[in-house]
Amino acid sequence: MAEQGFCKPQVAGSTPVPSSIFLDNPPTISYNTTMGQYTDKINRISEDFYKLEEYERVNCLLGQNGCLVLTHNHGGYTITTSDRPGEYNSHKLGPNEKLYIESTNEDYLKLKQLYGSNRRPLLTQLYDKWQQLSSRFKKVDKY
Repeated sequence: MAEQGFCKPQVAGSTPVPSSIFLDNPPTISYNTTMGQYTDKINRISEDFYKLEEYERVNCLLGQNGCLVLTHNHGGYTITTSDRPGEYNSHKLGPNEKLYIESTNEDYLKLKQLYGSNRRPLLTQLYDKWQQLSSRFKKVDKY
């Protein structure tokens, strides 16, 4: 009679071989749920960025009274002029001016507040400042 915990088939005269833990008790696989949570969050953020891109696309182009008007999907629009002054919807602009009229779409404004910023990235700001300072201190060679 075979002892419990040992393989049943035994050769006469040999020592009993312990059975594998994995054969008697198959392992249960527990997946790391933390990575799935991050993946879900990244997917939600990428969907929000896609929505922002869709909202900011231009859906109409209009030239009127010396102005070029770009209407965006979010409802806002951009008015630009060239060398001459212009007027559009009671907005008077001088030569080479640009005016941005903000959207009133609540979903777009919420996403823009959450992810958007009109500020330039910090490293770009530092680089520009460094360029400004270095141009001031350059030696001017006079021949």
